[in-house]
Amino acid sequence: GSGLNAAFFSYIGPQDKQPWDEIDFEVLTKDPSKVQVNSYIQGKPKNAKLVDVAGGADKDFNDYGFVWEKDRLRWYVNGKLVHEVTNPDELPTHSQKIFFSLWGSDKLTNWMGAFVDPGSKVTMQVKRVAFTALGQPCQFPESLACSISNSN
Repeated sequence: GSGLNAAFFSYIGPQDKQPWDEIDFEVLTKDPSKVQVNSYIQGKPKNAKLVDVAGGADKDFNDYGFVWEKDRLRWYVNGKLVHEVTNPDELPTHSQKIFFSLWGSDKLTNWMGAFVDPGSKVTMQVKRVAFTALGQPCQFPESLACSISNSN
């Protein structure tokens, strides 16, 4: 239902004594047929784009992944390239940590929609997560590191 944000993202910020850099996948539950990809540079949002998730983000597991290189950032959904940024001013430069979150807000209703109580417990399920450094072998068959090369 409406009003929640189910997110997979990488982040670093002031609590780590670093500038705020972030790379996002955010499913706004008001429309789970799409995922919003985005990045933050020095705490400012860049590159936001809504992209389709075939079959919906709420019906089955989907693979979300990004490839972050010095000169570009690419977002993938189920192995398909959905967004790419090459502008150096819009690329993160600080090492980040991986996070998942499921949250709501009464203040961001224009973006997330008004919360609608579904009448039951709300959960976000994650089947797997992995980090693969550029040039390293893939960790599981569905990994982006198995299906694309850094030269693509």
